[in-house]
Order: sequence, then C-alpha cells, then structure tokens
Amino acid sequence: MIIKGEKSTVKILMENKSSKKQYFDDLKNFILSTVDDSSNDAHVDESIIITDVDLEFSNLNETFYKKDNKPYITQIVDYLKNGEYDMMVLNEQFLFNDISTIESSFVENTLKTRKIHDFYMDLTNDIPKDKLAFHSPEVLKGGYLDDKLYALPFEIDYTVFYTSSNNFTLTNFNSWDDFIPLKPDLGHQKILSLPLGDYDELISTLIEYASNKYDISNRDGNNNNNFEMFYNEKSKELYDSFSNFLDKVSIPSTLSDTLEMTQENAYNSFLNNECLYYRGKISQLKAIKDNIKNQTVSYILPPNNKSMMYKQYLVINKNSKISKDKLIPLAKKITSKKFQLYKALQFGNIPTFDFTKRDDYTIDLYCKTNEDLCKLSNNIDGIQIKNVFNNQPNGAPYMEARLILPEMIKSYLSTNNEEIIKNGFDNTRNLVMNTSSAKKFNYLLIAMFVLMALFVIGAFIIIYLLYKYKNHPNVEMYSPGYCSIIIFGFVMSIVSPLFLYYTNTNWECQVFYIYNIISTNLILLPMVAIALRNYYHSSNKSLIIFIIIWLLLMIGVGISVLYLSKTYIISIGSIKNYRFPSCGIEGKMIYNFIDSIINTLMFLFMTFVILRSTRIAKEYSEYRFIYIIIFVFIIETASSIIIKYVINKSFSYYIFFCVAYMLCYVLCIHLLIGSKLMYNIKTSEELK
Repeated sequence: MIIKGEKSTVKILMENKSSKKQYFDDLKNFILSTVDDSSNDAHVDESIIITDVDLEFSNLNETFYKKDNKPYITQIVDYLKNGEYDMMVLNEQFLFNDISTIESSFVENTLKTRKIHDFYMDLTNDIPKDKLAFHSPEVLKGGYLDDKLYALPFEIDYTVFYTSSNNFTLTNFNSWDDFIPLKPDLGHQKILSLPLGDYDELISTLIEYASNKYDISNRDGNNNNNFEMFYNEKSKELYDSFSNFLDKVSIPSTLSDTLEMTQENAYNSFLNNECLYYRGKISQLKAIKDNIKNQTVSYILPPNNKSMMYKQYLVINKNSKISKDKLIPLAKKITSKKFQLYKALQFGNIPTFDFTKRDDYTIDLYCKTNEDLCKLSNNIDGIQIKNVFNNQPNGAPYMEARLILPEMIKSYLSTNNEEIIKNGFDNTRNLVMNTSSAKKFNYLLIAMFVLMALFVIGAFIIIYLLYKYKNHPNVEMYSPGYCSIIIFGFVMSIVSPLFLYYTNTNWECQVFYIYNIISTNLILLPMVAIALRNYYHSSNKSLIIFIIIWLLLMIGVGISVLYLSKTYIISIGSIKNYRFPSCGIEGKMIYNFIDSIINTLMFLFMTFVILRSTRIAKEYSEYRFIYIIIFVFIIETASSIIIKYVINKSFSYYIFFCVAYMLCYVLCIHLLIGSKLMYNIKTSEELK
C-alpha cells in the first residue's frame, strides 16, 4: 500500500530520548523505507510505503532542562494548542493525568486549559481494538479514556540497579537499606548514583523506596489505604529512613549534590566508575554495555521486584494541519510490532508486547534474542505511579502532585521538617475537611457553625417580629411580608458556606447552583416589587404572582443550564496548603455573564423606579434597597477575589473569611429593617 499526496513534513516531539541526530536519522530511515512484510501483522500497514512525507524529530530536552516540571509540562501543552507538532510521544506521567474525580483549579490555571486530551485525535473508529492485540493488555488499556482510543503504546521501561564487574554485587537484596553497609574500594566512589535533580525521578524514588516497606501499588485501581502511611503517625519513621538512606549512599558527596544530579550526570558517573551502583532504566542496558566494554555489566531489580514502570504513548495532535489520512497510517507504522522490534534490537528499547503470546513470530523473535528481558518483563512487579496517586475518591490529579510535590520533598530533605511533605501527601489524597491539618481547627469550625446558627436564629426572630408587628403603622409601611422574603434570601447566603463546605458530588453541585439562583432572586425581586407597588400602586396579589413567576422562570433557566452543560467538582487551592471543593460548570463564564446582565437590568429598573418617585422613595426609605444591592455586589465581588488569596493560607484564614462573609449579610439585614424595627418595637412598648 502506498500513501501519496502533497509533500508534508510531519513533526514529532519525543520525551526522554537521546538527542543524538543519528538516533533520529535511523528512526526516520526505517519508518520511511520500504518494508517487506512477511509477518501478516494484524496491526496492518507495516507494509505501507509512505511517500511525499518527511519526518522531523525533536526532543523536548533540547529546549528544557527537565528539573522544574512546570515549564516542561506547560511547553508540551502549548505545543498541543498551537499545533506546532503533529505527533507527540508522551510519558504516562503526562497522559490523562489531569483527569480526576475532583478536578484541579491549580492545574487548570497553570496550564491554562482543561481536559488536555481534547487536543488528542480520537482514533477509536480508525484503529479497531483487535488490531492492537499484540500489545500488553495493561499497556494498551493506558491509551484509552472513557472507552475512546487516544494514544497508541510506543514503548515501556523499568527501573533497575546497574553495577559492573569491578564493583560489589549484592547477593541478598531484600531492602534498599542493604546498600548502606557497602564500602567502596575507591575513596572517590559513592554507593549509589541517583538522578534526583530530575523531579519525576525524585517522586518515583521515594515511591519505590516506600513500596519496599508498604504495598502502595494499588493495582486494582481501588482506594489504597496504605497511601495513608505518607501522612499518618508512622510517616515520620518512613521519611527519616528515606533521608538517612540518601545521606549514606551519597557519601563522599552530599545529599545536596544528589538532589541536583541530572539524568546525564548520574549516568556518566556510573560510566566513569564513580559509583558502585546506578539507578537507571532497563532500556539503557545496551548503551551501557557498548560504553563499558572491558567490564561485565549486570543489573538487579529493586527489592521484591517492585520496579517503577514507565509507559510511553504516541498521540496525534488534533490541531495538526496535516491530513489524518497521512497521520494515522504513519502512527500505525511508528507503533507497529516491526518498528518496536527494530528499536529493541538496534537501541535496546523495551517493546510493549504481550509476552504471553510466544506463538506470534515477532514477539517470539524478540524473546529468543532477549530471553532475560522477556522473562524480566513477566517477573517484574511494576509500580505505576498514576495508580498510586489517582483513583482516590477526593484525590488531586497526579498532574498537580507532579507540579508541586517534588519541591515539597526537596524542602523536607533540606530542612528535616516532615510536616511539609506530610501535608503535601495528605492534601493530595484529601479535601480540606478530611485532612489532618483541618482537624486541628475543629474548634474554629465549631465556633463558625455556632455563629452561623446564632445569625440564622436572629434572622428568624426578626421575621417573627415583623409578622407580630405587621399591623403597626411604622412597620407596615416597610412592607414586612416582602422584607421577610428578603431576609430569608440573606439567610440562604449566610448558610451558603456550610453547603459549599460539604459539596463533593455533581448532584450536590447542581443543587447548590439552583440554591444560589433562589437566594439571589429572593433578595432582589421583593425590592423590585416594593418599588413597583409604591410607584404604580400595584396590588400585592399581582406582585406576588410576579415574584413567583419570575423566580420559577429563573429556576427553569438554571435547570436548563444544568441540562445543557456538564457540572463538575473542582478544587480551589492546591496540595501545597489545602484543597477546597467548588462547583464548576462548562461554559460557566457565559452563563454567569448572562445571569449578571439579567440581575443588573433588574437592579437598574428598580433604581429607575425609585429615582422617579423621590418623595415616595424617601417616605418609604426605598433608597436603602439601592445601597443594599450595591453592598451585596461588593460582598460577592470582593469574596471571589479574596478567597483566591485566603485559600493559599492556613485553613484558619478560610474560617475567618467565612465568618466575615456571614457578618456582611447580617449587616445587610440590619440595613434593611433591623434598626427601624427595634425603634418601632421600643416605641410601641412605651405607648403601651
């Protein structure tokens, strides 16, 4: 099969690959060359000859030194947005890891996008699942999201410890701490070379070390209770042990030096015989043997075969300007069995094959050529870092942990203050109300709820007094019935922090959205009704009908918005301090704008009516409605701004913020009727 068309240059971005030009040239020549297909590959298109296409490979590491993950990750997202690259080979640590039951505003604000997978081309209808059966089922599953195929398995990798014939060999390797007693022959040698300057490696090293003590693999994807050992009462023991381990294996260098060591420096230190062991990846075996020819290079798996598993996938950028008719066949070829076998034999890459299918010619050929690696893949107890962090009911997406947690780990290792890293892991799994730090503020929470109850009781007492003295001349003129409705709207606003605090599901989010519509309209509509009654002498019956109809109309609009749009829970704040649940609606800015326009027009209409009737407005104190609505606008606008700063402080700041928010609405009740009601009650009692 020959694919022809207008000459196009397909740009492919790769992560964590050798930046040597020869490597990319070899890949390019193989992909574009004629392939004699004799394997009857079900994946098809191995025999495709792609003409009128040129390939241009790039390595992200040529532009970014992969230490701080933020510029590294944001650059990938930018390339997806602007379509600069037609295809990308992405690590599983990036792929789909912005997805979580509770989304992250930190990730959304940092990457300036939501749902990164929307930039990937959906391949579900173009590549049937049965055509991908040669891949390991576990690896293939990682390319799907909601039963849609977005990513094709490219290759896998595992961590191992390398050593050479000149160095010690561990015979009984049951724990990472077995490294510590080793004594290098050469004074300049350290025990273990670790590339902890790479932030992804810093996280994976801690997780791999901890997995030797606890089962945290979470293979079934269910809630992992052992994750609690990162922030419970035993966590100090784990972190002290990890810090002590790094200190010992870094000698004669310092821990600070290890925390700055890059992948390249760690690799070169092993080649230069500056360390006994090197924590690297199994795909480096061929390159290491080619570079160390006068010694026997060997490797061992981490204790209990618990090795970090790395998976890479090929995605097609949906923003590519090149036709999918060219890109999809090319993607098939780049991820085909034959291409994976070529990379394995030529460069030592680990294919994504299902090694149980030895009846397949290509898979059997690989296993015959690399019998040890084939057996190794079956024996490894692979740790998938996304399973360790994700799949927690209220957990943060791994993308947020990847952006923030390395700095917290590094901070702990520099200061030995385990509270920093404990809070990070605690917040990674829990929303603020379930974290250990929040429990320290239980007394403040109780005090806030007591104040809330007192404010609500006080408001209902005022409603009762309005009803009791509704026939008093000085009370009747202020429309006690309408004022009671307005006060009830204020009460709903006072209570809203309680509902927001416990909103953890989409259903609760939808209820809270309608709740806010009702509270807003219960405040505004009665004020408009009073102004209309006093100016146009409208009947109370018609105004009540107006309020009910308008309220039902706005509720109907709200329900329509919820029906047409998807709601979701998103956390504000970050794992650095705490994560607080909030409601999100797709297209929220548009709906909020329309809602604001409607409410503003209502307010302007009310203001127009009041200003047209100056004498009546003064007599019935209607100007206070204008002041109150302006004050409410200030409250809501200020709170939406202030909470962004409060959320990055201690949880106690949030509690004080809620109390201040409630007090503002208590003041609204006072401005509405409080002072006048108390004066008239006092006067009424004196007359009696």
